[in-house]
Amino acid sequence: VDAEAYAWSPGGSAAATAGDLARVARGAWRAHRGSDPDQVMGWTGATDGAVLLGAGIPTVRFGAYVRRDADDPRIEIVAMDELVACARAWAETVVRYCAA
Repeated sequence: VDAEAYAWSPGGSAAATAGDLARVARGAWRAHRGSDPDQVMGWTGATDGAVLLGAGIPTVRFGAYVRRDADDPRIEIVAMDELVACARAWAETVVRYCAA
């Protein structure tokens, strides 16, 4: 396997300046999932969100619950209705934040 990394940033945490984005994301989550998200701000890790954060783009984190297959923990299992609800919440978050 040959791979070339084109973007990298150290792990980080959602900046306090993402407050407006977090408010919009929480509202979208409630509208499409019917509950408050566990953690929108304060996430840590070295994912694509860390790359965006490193470029000065506000980031928050929320998503579908993922569980591991009991026989093969490399396999992630996500319910389709949960993915659809998350996709709707993600889309609403982007539209409302960019429109503001």
